[in-house]
Amino acid sequence: MEFIKNLALFAFIYVAILFSVGTGTANDFLEYVFVYD
Repeated sequence: MEFIKNLALFAFIYVAILFSVGTGTANDFLEYVFVYD
């Protein structure tokens, strides 16, 4: 299940980056994700 977890996390971050490209909050979002993880 570790592979599935990693794949889901990667997909989540990828979508989040695409969603945040025009907002300037990508760094804040990544920081939140890594702190949350």
